[in-house]
Amino acid sequence: MSSGNAEKISERFLRRLFNEMEKRYRVERELSRRELSEKHKAPVIFVHEILQCPLKQDFSQQFPEIEMASIYNSKFVVGWLIEEAIKKLTNSREKPCYKIIDVDGEKYVLAGSMDVFIAEDSTAIEVKYLTSMYGAPHIHHILQLQLYLFLAGLNHGELWMFSPEGTLFEEVTPLDEDHVKELVRSYVERLNIPRWDWECTRCLYEEWCGKSLRKMRKK
Repeated sequence: MSSGNAEKISERFLRRLFNEMEKRYRVERELSRRELSEKHKAPVIFVHEILQCPLKQDFSQQFPEIEMASIYNSKFVVGWLIEEAIKKLTNSREKPCYKIIDVDGEKYVLAGSMDVFIAEDSTAIEVKYLTSMYGAPHIHHILQLQLYLFLAGLNHGELWMFSPEGTLFEEVTPLDEDHVKELVRSYVERLNIPRWDWECTRCLYEEWCGKSLRKMRKK
């Protein structure tokens, strides 16, 4: 086979890969947000959103092109491929989940979708690809899976971490409802900007954000 044909095959593969990733992480997510909001007449918050700086959602709505560009990231692609391989090898699927959360008399829909659901074991698996195992498992990854377990009414989950340095597997149990409400309240009331001390240095919107810790420290 000529190199020209090989390049065309690779281009078709990447195009399909990115289309599938955009469909899942943007198109289907926003469709789900609209459907849940209309059904329950309440704001919809996704799990990944309450675990990040609340300003990110504002910026993603103002500059959707930046969020779309983040999909074209080699680390993101590797993580996607690992997740797809796990689903095929375990004969499993993703599992959407949500619950209505009441915080101080206000109703919110907290929603998400666990990476892998093993039905016969009633177990959720969250898959992470890390460039380094230093500090793993990270608290925001654990919280993400704990929230999925709470939303799905499951008692057991496993965080699967893959890296060039090796693999790591962590068993996880769900959060209690009071803890979930506190996380939602913190997000809605914007009590933590940024959510994590390291977040600004990795943020796509840091250049345009007046709350950047880096900028604040220079004042």
